[in-house]
Amino acid sequence: MAEVEKKLSPLSLPGPLDLAKESFGIYKKRFWILVGVFFLSVLYILGYFGLAGLLVFGVFKIFEGSYNLFFLSLVGLLAVGFLAGFIWLSNWIQASYIVAIAEWQEKLGIRASFKAARVYIWPLFITTLIAGLLVFGGIFLFVLPGILLSIWFSYSQFTVICENKKGLLALHASREFFRGRFWRVIWREIAVRLPEILLGFIVGALVEQHIVPESINAALQFVSILLIPFYMIYTYVLYTSLRKTTPETVSVSQQSKKWYIAIPIIGFIFFLLTMIGLISAVPSVKNFLPLTQGMLQGKSEEKQILEGVRPSTAIVYGLVSFHNQFKEYPATLDQLVDSGQLEAVPTDPKSGESYRYVALSEQDDFSLCTPASVEPEQCVTSASSTFDL
Repeated sequence: MAEVEKKLSPLSLPGPLDLAKESFGIYKKRFWILVGVFFLSVLYILGYFGLAGLLVFGVFKIFEGSYNLFFLSLVGLLAVGFLAGFIWLSNWIQASYIVAIAEWQEKLGIRASFKAARVYIWPLFITTLIAGLLVFGGIFLFVLPGILLSIWFSYSQFTVICENKKGLLALHASREFFRGRFWRVIWREIAVRLPEILLGFIVGALVEQHIVPESINAALQFVSILLIPFYMIYTYVLYTSLRKTTPETVSVSQQSKKWYIAIPIIGFIFFLLTMIGLISAVPSVKNFLPLTQGMLQGKSEEKQILEGVRPSTAIVYGLVSFHNQFKEYPATLDQLVDSGQLEAVPTDPKSGESYRYVALSEQDDFSLCTPASVEPEQCVTSASSTFDL
């Protein structure tokens, strides 16, 4: 009796081998249908890009030589429309694959799979969009929460198509599959792919050592492509087992909603504060901006200095430009003039004396210091946050 109760436990799952056997049975029956779905998807994508390319080419030909504001607005609208169309097509293709697998007992054909998948395009898009926002928010929040959310939501596409759920409910239903058996689910997903991973590693090493020919590696790559539908079917079979042993998810609790909302908000706020901190910690950007603008406008180095760029900052800019061109810093500042980086080496405005310069680490860094008569002594290197002396 205890053994029967164990088998009927809501947390029990078939082993990887049993899942693989069931998946292979479906794989044999649906292989050519899935291949057909793949090639039809490729044709749809090529046709879409072809039509989009012709449309863009036609617009450029019509407005040739008169790229005005109306033309830019039209191109912008076309870009937005193209992106929206591509997202719609991508979700349709993804839904078609899942329908072709999930309806294997109904023996749906290629076109029938695409036709049946149309009703899932919008729910799948909404669910994927919400999942993306949540995962990216988690990634911004020290990475680990984002990885965890992406794992939790990995079955959401099946909950959309096989359970007719969408949005946060579909994501939460996917998350519930992992409750109390996270590592058991992860192990089953990894176990089926482990032989191919290990074999690929071994063959790659043997090819690199010239023990086996490159053709063996090419054959393995071809087998890997053939296994892609099998892995999709395996994930679907595992999903059906999870669904059978998980209570039906009909709503999302208020506490779960708060967590789902809080994670991306905190993540995006943290990301924004981090970016603000990084920008404020690199004031040299502010120093380089006027100088760059001056160079674009063809102004002389002296005029740039008069417009707010300190002489030391102008020298550092010349040093960076020299390093970008010659892959090393100059031995002396006079080389900046000889190479055309500066018209003249500016002097310290307080003392009128020259700055002290030394090339460091075999000309891979530098030290620029105030003249000896200026107190207190100040120096900057390429790693300094500001170059004003």
